[in-house]
Amino acid sequence: MRWLAPHAATPFHNPRLSTLTVLRGLASSNASAVNQGFNALWSLVSVGNVTAGFQGPQVDWAYHFHGTQLLSAAYGEGWASSALFFYGVAAGTQWALPPALVGVLAPFLVEGDAMLDFNGA
Repeated sequence: MRWLAPHAATPFHNPRLSTLTVLRGLASSNASAVNQGFNALWSLVSVGNVTAGFQGPQVDWAYHFHGTQLLSAAYGEGWASSALFFYGVAAGTQWALPPALVGVLAPFLVEGDAMLDFNGA
């Protein structure tokens, strides 16, 4: 049974759908759903370039959504919050964030998100 149906055009909503999939899998003791939810969450920890049509974390650690709109402190904050929460929840388990992806999440938080939160940009 497929528990998750992400919508490619709205990457901000996918962490929420993935979260619900993980929680529903835990509540129903369905390991397949938990796996599916974590796999979907970690697939969102990626970086791209808005000029190539990528929505989400950018190569300069900004967060673009709805095309070229800079939304680091809005959608980016939601994406980062979900990823960071589940990074902590899954640490030390089979669902832990793969080490290679820490290299995407950490710089986004330190080089991108933190600049907006702490420097008042």
